[in-house]
Amino acid sequence: MRNLTDSEKGILQRHCLYCDGEDFYIGPQGGLSFNIYCANPGCHAGYNVTHKMLPWQVITKPGERELEELRPILQSPRATTAIAIHATLSAAIEKALKAAWPEPH
Repeated sequence: MRNLTDSEKGILQRHCLYCDGEDFYIGPQGGLSFNIYCANPGCHAGYNVTHKMLPWQVITKPGERELEELRPILQSPRATTAIAIHATLSAAIEKALKAAWPEPH
């Protein structure tokens, strides 16, 4: 496991760092972090992503996990694009942050 650079975070918001695949499966999530896995057969690289100001990590490299291994932990059987995932994750994280630290009135 290693932290991503800011440049890699920007790339991952569009596609997989290893294979340029644009589709991902959403895996386990907790707190403000989410695991996503590349949907490209033969890759399935995994990443832990969270708020843009916090560290993101590579959690599995290409070929370390097979889809059948991942299937029990995936939140959805269908993959979705990286752009759609990050838009959804960003909105969910912002909502959670606002709920945790509401603005004073």
